[in-house]
Amino acid sequence: MARMGAESGRRQFVQRLRKAQSQLRSQREFMAAIRAADLYRTRADTLQKDLEAMRRSLRASRDRFGDLYDFAPIGYLTLDQSGIIEDLNLTSAALFNIHRGRAVGMPLFSFVAEADRPLFLDHMARARSAELAVTELNLRPRDSAAVSVQLRTKAWGSAGATEHLYPTAITDLTEIRSAEAERLRLLKQTEDAMAASRAKDRFLAMLSHELRTPLTPVMAVITSSALNEAVPPHLRYLLDIARHSVEMEVRLINDLLDFTRIGQAKMRVEKVAADLHQLVHEVVQMCDSEMREKQLQLSLALQARHHQVEADPPRMRQVFSNLLRNAIKFTPRGNSIFIRSANLGTDRITVSVRDTELGIDPTKLQQLFEPFVQLEDSSMRQGLGLGLTICKALVTAHHGTITAYSEGPGRGATFEVTLATVADSNDASGSAAALPSSPHAASSNGGPSVSRPLRIMLVEDHRDTAKLMSRVLARGGHVVEVANTVAAALELARQPFDVVISDLCLPDGDGCELMRQLAPRGFRGIALSGLASDDDANRCRDAGFARHLSKPVDMQTLLKAIADVASGYRDT
Repeated sequence: MARMGAESGRRQFVQRLRKAQSQLRSQREFMAAIRAADLYRTRADTLQKDLEAMRRSLRASRDRFGDLYDFAPIGYLTLDQSGIIEDLNLTSAALFNIHRGRAVGMPLFSFVAEADRPLFLDHMARARSAELAVTELNLRPRDSAAVSVQLRTKAWGSAGATEHLYPTAITDLTEIRSAEAERLRLLKQTEDAMAASRAKDRFLAMLSHELRTPLTPVMAVITSSALNEAVPPHLRYLLDIARHSVEMEVRLINDLLDFTRIGQAKMRVEKVAADLHQLVHEVVQMCDSEMREKQLQLSLALQARHHQVEADPPRMRQVFSNLLRNAIKFTPRGNSIFIRSANLGTDRITVSVRDTELGIDPTKLQQLFEPFVQLEDSSMRQGLGLGLTICKALVTAHHGTITAYSEGPGRGATFEVTLATVADSNDASGSAAALPSSPHAASSNGGPSVSRPLRIMLVEDHRDTAKLMSRVLARGGHVVEVANTVAAALELARQPFDVVISDLCLPDGDGCELMRQLAPRGFRGIALSGLASDDDANRCRDAGFARHLSKPVDMQTLLKAIADVASGYRDT
């Protein structure tokens, strides 16, 4: 009995143990389920937050799209299969001059100008065929003037759908066409201005030619007479006055042409190594007679040790010639002019030209370099007022500076040119060297000379010039044949000539064309013309001329050029 009781107790214990274990498992499972529920709840909260953020983002995007759609500069609308407006933005409503709500449900056809309605029907037919339809036509808004627009329409919908929507973009062409019209107007204006500029260039070139040509015989008489030792002193004095007058006239013409080149950015400088002191000496020689005429004293102190520069010698002579002649003009008789040079460090040189007495109001110094500006004293107004403008342009083209100084009226004025120097082993101590002894040393450029009589063909249609020049050349022992036209020159060219001197503007052609025919046959030519621009000189060189001389030319220069060319010398 006892054994049976013990067995029964054991079984009961096992049962209770198993029951307890089962309850424990259930409890664990329950706790796990609670934890899983918490995890799912957390994930659900996160998803809910993410979903809400996405909703907010979508609403913001929708609002932005709505704003872009409504306020786009191009009209947008949606049409149904029949062309009825289902939706439109504010720009479209403004084009139709109607409230947006009232436009919905109306046919777009009703806003199209009557004459263009067939175009619109064709436009919709092309859009229904799944083609991008692009058409320009006129809309007729309510109570408004017609508006020219471009329509762009294409069907939108699923491939098998029986009904499609037709998004349409409407571009107002009014401003585009207005801008295009303005562009064309400005283009035409520019073309007209360029044509006017070319016409002005041609006019100035011909004006230069027509002004210079009559001066040529005058200069020929003056300079050939000056070579005649039999001319008495009192006549030489009158010849000097006449020569100065002609040279003044030529300078005025040159200033006008140079000013035109500056305005068109055609002012050219061809820089080479040059001695600035030598260029100043040459200018002093050029102006010597003008200073002697006014009994002016020149104090020349060129003390710069480094005076080699990169410059265009003729242009730099033009600068200092203008400055010195200005000083001569504005310095009273018997007074002094001062020319000084000095180095600023080792890489720059400054040359100053100072006059005395007249002076300039310091507040007006900068105006001196503006075109057509002259001093207020009417008794001193001469020329065109372009000289200093040209000087500044030329100095600037050499990467230098030009400055004016004055302490006021009655105290003189100083003009100072500063340029960069270049290394040169021949730079001397820089003291004021003696002037060239020959009065013509400044204009001499070396080269060969000939003493034998030459056969010269003179092609010149200005009969007075032709007669006088042929007479002066014949007086030197040369044989001169005159042709007044290209045809006559070609006829003469059947004979041999040592030199051909030809004008450029001839009644039946151009002197350059003549030289193109003569140069291959061995003729050597000098162009002598009133066309005096750099382009004219280059054109002559390209045509085969050995020299280009501008009218009026003094006989010494012409005779020197003839000797050079006859001996085979050619400008490079």
